[in-house]
Amino acid sequence: MQKNACCGHLPWWRHRYITKILFVMRLTFLLLTVTFLSVHASGVSQSITLSGKELSLKKIFSAIEQQTGYVVFYNSELLKEGKPVTVQAENMPLSAFLDAMFKDQPLTYKITDKVIALSAKPTPVLIYFSPKIQNEVSGKILNAVNNEPIASATIKVKGQATGVISDAGGNFRLNATPGNILVISSLQYETQEIKIIPNQPFLTIMMHPSVTKLEETVVTAFGIEKSAKEIGYSVAKVSGEDINRANSGNLLTGLAGKVSGLNIATQSADMNPQMQVLIRGIRSFGASSNNQPLFILNGTPLSFGSDQASASLIMDFINNINPADIENVTVLKGANGTALYGPEGVNGVIIISTKKGQKGKPVINFRNSISFQRLDFRNDKSKQRRFGTGTGLTDTDGNGIFSATDVNGWGPAYDGHLVSIGRPDENGNFQQVTYSDKKDARRFFNVARTVQNNLSVSQSDANSDFYLGLNEATQTGLVPGDKQDATNIFFSGGRKMGKFSVQINLNYSRVSSVKGPSFDNLLSTPTYIPLLSYKDYNNNEWADNNHYWSDNDVMSPYQRAANFKKRSTDNAIVGGLVLTAKPLPWLTITDKPGVVYDGIYQKATTAPVNFSDFAKLYGGYNRYRDQLAGLQEQTRTNSTLNNDLLITALNHAGNFNFRTTIGNSVKENYYKLLSGSGNPIVPVYNLGFSRDIPYGSEESLLTRNYSFFGTSGIGYKDKVFLELMARNDWDSKRARVGRGKDLYLGGNTSVILNEVIPSLKQYRWLTRLQVRAAVNTTANMNIEPYQSERTLMLAYSNNFPYPGTSDQGVLSYMYMEGNPNPFLKPEKILSQEYGASVSLWKNRASLDFTYYTQRNNGVIMKVKIPWLSGGSTIDNLGVMRNYGWEADLKFAPIIQTKSGFVFSADVRLAMNDNKVISISNAYDGSFPLKTAYYGSNYGIVARTGHRAFEYQVYDFKRDPNGRVIVDKTTGMPDTDMDKDIYSGRTLPKYTGGMNLNFSYKGFSLAVLGEFNTGAMHYSDLGQYDVQYGMSVYTTYNDRKPFIFPNSSYDDGTGKYIPNKDVYTTNTNQELYSHYTNSSVNYLTKADFFKIREVVIGYERYFKTKTIRKLNLSIYGRNVFNFYSKDNIYGDPQLIKGPGDRGYRTIPDNLTGSAGGVSTVPGVAQYGFITTVSF
Repeated sequence: MQKNACCGHLPWWRHRYITKILFVMRLTFLLLTVTFLSVHASGVSQSITLSGKELSLKKIFSAIEQQTGYVVFYNSELLKEGKPVTVQAENMPLSAFLDAMFKDQPLTYKITDKVIALSAKPTPVLIYFSPKIQNEVSGKILNAVNNEPIASATIKVKGQATGVISDAGGNFRLNATPGNILVISSLQYETQEIKIIPNQPFLTIMMHPSVTKLEETVVTAFGIEKSAKEIGYSVAKVSGEDINRANSGNLLTGLAGKVSGLNIATQSADMNPQMQVLIRGIRSFGASSNNQPLFILNGTPLSFGSDQASASLIMDFINNINPADIENVTVLKGANGTALYGPEGVNGVIIISTKKGQKGKPVINFRNSISFQRLDFRNDKSKQRRFGTGTGLTDTDGNGIFSATDVNGWGPAYDGHLVSIGRPDENGNFQQVTYSDKKDARRFFNVARTVQNNLSVSQSDANSDFYLGLNEATQTGLVPGDKQDATNIFFSGGRKMGKFSVQINLNYSRVSSVKGPSFDNLLSTPTYIPLLSYKDYNNNEWADNNHYWSDNDVMSPYQRAANFKKRSTDNAIVGGLVLTAKPLPWLTITDKPGVVYDGIYQKATTAPVNFSDFAKLYGGYNRYRDQLAGLQEQTRTNSTLNNDLLITALNHAGNFNFRTTIGNSVKENYYKLLSGSGNPIVPVYNLGFSRDIPYGSEESLLTRNYSFFGTSGIGYKDKVFLELMARNDWDSKRARVGRGKDLYLGGNTSVILNEVIPSLKQYRWLTRLQVRAAVNTTANMNIEPYQSERTLMLAYSNNFPYPGTSDQGVLSYMYMEGNPNPFLKPEKILSQEYGASVSLWKNRASLDFTYYTQRNNGVIMKVKIPWLSGGSTIDNLGVMRNYGWEADLKFAPIIQTKSGFVFSADVRLAMNDNKVISISNAYDGSFPLKTAYYGSNYGIVARTGHRAFEYQVYDFKRDPNGRVIVDKTTGMPDTDMDKDIYSGRTLPKYTGGMNLNFSYKGFSLAVLGEFNTGAMHYSDLGQYDVQYGMSVYTTYNDRKPFIFPNSSYDDGTGKYIPNKDVYTTNTNQELYSHYTNSSVNYLTKADFFKIREVVIGYERYFKTKTIRKLNLSIYGRNVFNFYSKDNIYGDPQLIKGPGDRGYRTIPDNLTGSAGGVSTVPGVAQYGFITTVSF
């Protein structure tokens, strides 16, 4: 099948038309830029004009900030050491002005980007104050928040002019006498005074971050940096250290539970697990809806498109980023903070910033980690382990009859004697096994192992920076034979050259894996079968495919693992340039070209299975003929070319600060898929040697998008802030009549109340009280290719009257099924957000609260009409509202002792809910994302007036009092397949997390807990186990006749009588076939509380010239898990087991609701980390 998007392969006249449009756009943009520059010609400068006598340093710093836009960062205690300065400067360069001003001052400065940081001039490491001093005092300076050592802190005796500075490990040593007062100061920290008492040779000094420190810088949309106080929407930041603390192995696992409103679920037990990522729930419920956030790596969007199918392709790509190279991750939670990104940012944005070179001498870090992962059966209560194999037939007493070849669990109870299983061999012999419970199915799975080695080298100076990270990871999987090797290389380098600077970021990863099949139902094997004895299937008679005991599975699981292999090689590259020019002191021009490439080659081979003549005659119905070899090959390429151009101007006028940015973004996405399959002649696994004509297919897709955007912010006295923004998009997936009409507007504001309201300044315990609000319009671009305009495709079967080539016909084309809608629009979303934050006691306690609401006024849905009618089969037909709140509470620290013990904590809570306002009448108020059918008796639906999504299930027939109606004679219940039951929700309503951090000197303990509540989970495996006799539910009353609980029967007059005397006539397969169809029985609460991470670490600094720091830690993930009482299946977030999982369907990606038959009860991980810095 060949597909071409609306923007690819255009005729010549269309190319000329597009060229003309682009020329007009460039000319318009140039004129806008010239106008923009002239408006801001009175902006700020990097030159200083100032004159005055005996000016205070504070006054001079204020003038610098007003004239240059730079921020001066200092500790107020340092200024007490400074002297007034007489200044006479006119258009003097900033650096020359600072050099002259600090020439005779005890201070020095350092400029980093737009920040001027002040510090005390360094002094010798050890200076004796006077010959009278008799005692030597030593100690260690630590950060009171995270217990990290503080280097270059100044320690001196009060009243003395000189002192010492702490080394890289925070250590110091000086001479002082009892009664002396030590003064300890450091940039960004509060100055402390400590009196020396007798017999106190060692001091542990905890320093708190200074209230006057520079505002935390937050990276917002398109890399625009802002201080936290001027942002009018919710932002969260997680450090790379927190992400890597428990050696998550990938970025998303390391983020789980650490950001309020961010719900990350690990959905498979695989070497490269499937992940579901949602920020603030969902905003759309259509079949093609994308609710996944946008990922940005060093300014380059990691995106292959904004619809669900395109967005799902990026998830494996995200897992290939080496977490050890990550400096921090910023989460822009809602559309209010991501409006400049347009439709791709409507679901939130996760900005990944990698490490850069550290100033000073070269720094070499080596990190080795060894982790082990195993299946966790502690919460597996769903399997029955008391009855063996049987087909469902019973004897005269109602007991199950034993079957030697059937896989169902309807046999008699275990009694420990020897039984014969399977079919006789050529000599008439049977395999003899003990008829008792074993745990072989659990032990079949390996303990997976991952060994990672990371090496990084970094350095920087005033004009350049360099960082190189190398990673090699080797994994073995849970399934025998599964393995994966990953190599990651990351390079970052930058150079400043006068008014120009360039930064390059390049990340390359290569992942090669070999995976076996997905072992559906393996854990549902009757437990007396000795699966471990079948490992040597080449030499063990009863393990080969001619004599294996089961008629259903003709191969042992070990042979299946060896026969099917999917080999995959994934090469991914993310490259980005940041080109910055400052032609004028107040003007910055930034261009960010980037490329994202992901090329995956997969080859799945299935070895032939040949049976002996004896097995073909007497080995059962699945051995009557040989099984052919199979081969599937696939090459998938995704690439994105992206360029962002930003022009930013800063202006200062009196009490007002202005920041204006205009920009242009251009993006091209290309997707190509080549696949083929056949039955090759073994042992040559090549389609060219296929027994028959191989089947092949080809798909290609080219889309383009470009946009113009602008944002303008104003700040008043650094207390009140307002930002307005606008963006207009042109997207090739829209029909021509709709392109260029997607205008999105927004604004946000922030007010620092304790600085605006004078009466609040008297409360010294109140550090900050901030309120904020934001509102904007954006959209979900859930329009898939070919939904807006009619498109032809190569014909295939049944193209009457011109059959395709596969039907010996002629080369012909046909219209794609469905009628496009040229007036189809993106899903317009109105987002509102209101919040407040308060910091107390010099930032030692803080609370942040946010309320948000979003309304989607145009959910894209398919119209339920025949496509041959000529009417549009897709339109904007639904309306929904999404809303919720988030609260973050932090204490840093809660407890702090003089001995160095520190305890800090933070707690996160979030609520998210939604409501479907309306759905097209064509759906009668109920839109089925997944339709219930016989054999899978549950659906996933969105209904008017209810939440998206609910479960559609079936229940037993019940009387008006809610009792189960049973047959008056047999006592058997029946399922009411004519009545839909809507129950539960697929996504959690309340989520939260808690961090507890303990530290004492070099030792630390970190604990992360996470909880979800409010959702329901459907278990396909539970339904399967009931149907085939392997569920614990089928052991009720020891499979003896019983009165069905809470039942009644019709006495023949239409009156329902409570059942007190009618017993079930069958307690085996016949009874539970009724139970199977009642799918409401497999819905359980998905509530959980998990101890996600426990990390015990030790860190030590050295004074040697080789080793600077050593860090040792042991960790565990998913250490303890607590589930709802009715959940007998285990982890509700896991919906797929290990092995080849392929790609999940869109409903699973959208809801993550139901576990398949290969689901495992849980996984646990533990390991060791060693980090050495040189």
